[in-house]
Amino acid sequence: MRCDLLPDEGGGHYDYARLCRRLGDSEAALAAARRAWELLPGDDEVVELLQSLLDGVGELEAFADLVGDLLQVHPDEHWLRGFLAERLMSAGHPDVAEAVLDELVRRAPRSVAGHLQRAQVRVARDDLAGARADFSRVLELRPEDVAARQNRGLVCLQQGALVDALHDFARALREGRDTLDVRMGLAQTLGILGRRLEARQYLGDYLRRHPREAQADMLEFLLRELR
Repeated sequence: MRCDLLPDEGGGHYDYARLCRRLGDSEAALAAARRAWELLPGDDEVVELLQSLLDGVGELEAFADLVGDLLQVHPDEHWLRGFLAERLMSAGHPDVAEAVLDELVRRAPRSVAGHLQRAQVRVARDDLAGARADFSRVLELRPEDVAARQNRGLVCLQQGALVDALHDFARALREGRDTLDVRMGLAQTLGILGRRLEARQYLGDYLRRHPREAQADMLEFLLRELR
């Protein structure tokens, strides 16, 4: 049965899309999944199926055209813009990816996912001020996001904003993100500030508690350098 001969009901199109995918007919599966999503845009299973089928569209131009067509139907389905930006980044088009994410956060200024994704794109483009602004917006919306706090600390460190970097790393550590990356960020920042003893304490404490750490040799080297 062709997709256009089915009753125009989301569940039926979804089932047909799954059947077509099992039979190896990706074109028919995508057409059916697309119609199912048009009828049921908030259905997680439909969205997951559509995402997996879109992933199989190899040509970037065809993928972008499909996403554009879908956004014409449901312009506020912001995951589509994030999905397109991800593909654009993979294809080496960070400037276009950022423009797509600009539109996402313009339409959804409280989108944590949108700001996080744009922050990563901006880091890749060496726009540290822009990335810092996005991480800061995430922390306004979700203050408990310690990963965003750690990442803002890294950006501040790259900018040379050492006091701000120290604050973010220390708070991330206090809030439970006791990882090697956080302690390395703390130690590096303290070392630059001339507080070498404190830097050694943070690294030494981690190494004592994780003696089998894969990067133990590097930590031992850093400890010697901080003497």
